[in-house]
Amino acid sequence: MSKEASVTISLPREMLKRIELVRRAENRSRSELVRDAINIYLARPLPHEPASRSEIAALKRARREYERGETITLADYLDAMEARARQGRAKRHRSTAA
Repeated sequence: MSKEASVTISLPREMLKRIELVRRAENRSRSELVRDAINIYLARPLPHEPASRSEIAALKRARREYERGETITLADYLDAMEARARQGRAKRHRSTAA
């Protein structure tokens, strides 16, 4: 199995013209040029945005709640929501069947 995958993207015509100019000047394929550009972009560090005071306070509250056992896992929450949805569907089914 190939380690590569194809991706289709849409580009503004002007950008594609610039890509073609560079690729021809460097005697490279379009794929090679775009791969290199993406690798350069991905090598940059992600921008860092400091948390606000309210976000920090919410995280501290959540940590305290977790330590007191006042939280549930995401899986438990999703299971409860699915059970609730099933109950609603069953209720609607009973009311339309009557």
